Amino acid sequence: SIEELLKSKFNFDVSKLNFNNFYVEMREYIEQLKSNLEKIKEYILFNNERKKLESMNVGNLIKLSLSNSIQDSELINFYKKEINYNLAIRRISSDDDLNLFSGLREDEKIEKYRELINKYNVVTLQEVAARLSKSTSVFFHNDNTSLANEYVILNKAISNGGRGISLRNLFDSIPNILRMICPCFLMSPLSVAQYLDPKNERFDIVIFDEASQITTSDAIGAIARGKSAIVVGDEKQLPPTSFFQANTSDEDDFFIEDGESVLMDCLNISMPKKYLAWHYRSKDESLIAFSNANYYDNKLLTFPSPNSINGAISYHYVSDGIYENRKNKREADEIVKEVKRRLKDPELSKKSIGIVTFSIAQQSLIEEKINEALRKDSTFEKAFYNQKEELFVKNLENVQGDERDVIIFSICYGPAKDGRVSLNFGPLSINGGEKRLNVAVSRAREEMVVFTSLRSEMIDLSRAQNLGSRGLREFLEYARRGKNYILIQNGTQKEYKTGIEQYIANDLNKRGYKTQINVGTSDFRVDIGIIDPNNENKFILGVLCDSKSYIESNTAKDRNVTQKAVLNRLGWKIIRIWSLDYFDSPNYVVDKIIEAINSVNETSDCFNDIIPHVSYIKSSDNLNIFHSIDYVATNYIKDQEDSSNFYEFPNDVKSVCEFFIRNEGPISENLLCKKVLRHYGILRNTKQTKELFYKILLDFKTTYTGQTAFYWTDELQYLNISKYRVGNDDRDFNDIPKEEMLICISDIMKKKLSLTEEELYKEMVNSFGFSKVTDVNRKICEYGVQY
Repeated sequence: SIEELLKSKFNFDVSKLNFNNFYVEMREYIEQLKSNLEKIKEYILFNNERKKLESMNVGNLIKLSLSNSIQDSELINFYKKEINYNLAIRRISSDDDLNLFSGLREDEKIEKYRELINKYNVVTLQEVAARLSKSTSVFFHNDNTSLANEYVILNKAISNGGRGISLRNLFDSIPNILRMICPCFLMSPLSVAQYLDPKNERFDIVIFDEASQITTSDAIGAIARGKSAIVVGDEKQLPPTSFFQANTSDEDDFFIEDGESVLMDCLNISMPKKYLAWHYRSKDESLIAFSNANYYDNKLLTFPSPNSINGAISYHYVSDGIYENRKNKREADEIVKEVKRRLKDPELSKKSIGIVTFSIAQQSLIEEKINEALRKDSTFEKAFYNQKEELFVKNLENVQGDERDVIIFSICYGPAKDGRVSLNFGPLSINGGEKRLNVAVSRAREEMVVFTSLRSEMIDLSRAQNLGSRGLREFLEYARRGKNYILIQNGTQKEYKTGIEQYIANDLNKRGYKTQINVGTSDFRVDIGIIDPNNENKFILGVLCDSKSYIESNTAKDRNVTQKAVLNRLGWKIIRIWSLDYFDSPNYVVDKIIEAINSVNETSDCFNDIIPHVSYIKSSDNLNIFHSIDYVATNYIKDQEDSSNFYEFPNDVKSVCEFFIRNEGPISENLLCKKVLRHYGILRNTKQTKELFYKILLDFKTTYTGQTAFYWTDELQYLNISKYRVGNDDRDFNDIPKEEMLICISDIMKKKLSLTEEELYKEMVNSFGFSKVTDVNRKICEYGVQY
């Protein structure tokens, strides 16, 4: 029948036909078939394929295509996503850890883990201090005659102020107790040779820092005094200078000659090595990105800044600069002008400045112009000498090891008067010039400013083929074009695969937020940066996912603690998002991120890492209530005793000490000894009394303010201090512990809000009941303010 024919051949639903008008509709339908006869075969084939797909339970793809819900070109991708989604559901359902995963619970675990790490760090410091203290007590609880003799020699040297004996002889005379008192020596290779006899017991380990700057001949003496060695340095930085060394090498000595540094010799003999990849100095990633790409093969793990999406490098082209006599006067003028602008600005002047030149002649010129400006401009002079770090002007050869908040470069080189450009770039053009460039461009903490009369295209690489000149060309191009121009050996930017962060970013974009994904230039990335609506050069929030950066982190501490802590220190507000949470409830996750964005402007406390500290002033204290109390001097309950009792009954002396520490602690060693000796009728603290005090006081908690020891009954008394004490004729200013000074300073600043250092010192002295600021008092005040 016609119905069967329509159904079997054309998959036509005859139920749709209105049989009242059956023939009319049939005629129209047949006319439609007649006009499309050439397509009937394709239509039949199409229906056959559709039946196959329906039998495989993917007929919905055809419906989506026919309804124009998705483009035909996306059918395969849609199909693959559907398969992967169902596989994911199946995998998650079969694994309890995945099926029962909760991001909130995971965050709680991580927070607990971070707290335990902080507590462990504090306990570790206390344990080290306890072990060191315990090692010195062996002098008084050991019958070893040699130790006793060494102790006498040391005490004699201390009482004589070191007169009559050289350091080397002193060290040779007390080899055992010296290691107990000083388990770690900080010395230069020259000091090691001068003061430490190689015949004495060897150190467990010798550590060299900045080993690229130490020759093997200088290092070998220190190495010989240790049982093992760690050599730390950067092979991409400058070796020791060889300007004053004669070149006596020849072909026969090749295999026995030292390398350029002890670091290179260690690398040449294939010592086991560990690459330290994390970079902390640069607070903006753009400041190290050039060196990372060109000299470290992008192995450094660097962290992006939230405060400068466009980077922290500014490029100033001095179009009228002329290079002659190895100087560029116009460039020097512009740099001095920039320095004056910065130092006269209240905000910019808070950042320290360093000026790096590519020639010694340009360094001298800039120094002269700065000195001239200081003579002519008193406002500039005042600002110049009030910086937190001294402004320096250095050249490529001597800037290694220095750093400043802002580094200003004077490239100096450029066209001569006749317009020709010399391709002799001084130290950059010689062997190792690329290392000099690397040192120079990695000195800045926060900002880099480049002044140049030389454009990158002026350096003809067919003529200037040394690595230093090539590096200079690439650096100038990088400075001009910004951090997105990262030159990698193959000339392309490194690919970074995206994951779930792309979907979260798309959802945020739909809600009206501007985002960037995979923020950064190294292997570590902030997965999503949400741009501040009020400042498009800043990120208001960063989102970390369990993405590539998370997966490839080596340890749980790196993944969950250290990375976030570093980002917090750089100014990021961070929220962690888990893929499974988004998989289950994408809208909930996006709402959570938006809630965090809204919270940033209200409070930042919820984003900060927990940092261990001692809170001396309780948070419940009212700001209008200050914390000064009168110093209450005490007298020992018993009558004055005979001086002989002091030496015969040390336990009784300890009881007297404990009385004064309990009632007047924290109390300085000087004041405590004075009070105890007064009770025994002893007029002065002799060598013999000092030795007895030393043994007795080992059992009490000790802290130091400068060189002065203070004693507390126990840790509880130390942690619960909340007042500072005023008055007492017995107490000198150097008998005030730093913990009391801290509380006093806090009170003063709450009341005064703003003071100069001298004004603060005067307030401190007056607050403790003293009349004027003496030289001694000022030093103690400085120590308290620093604390």
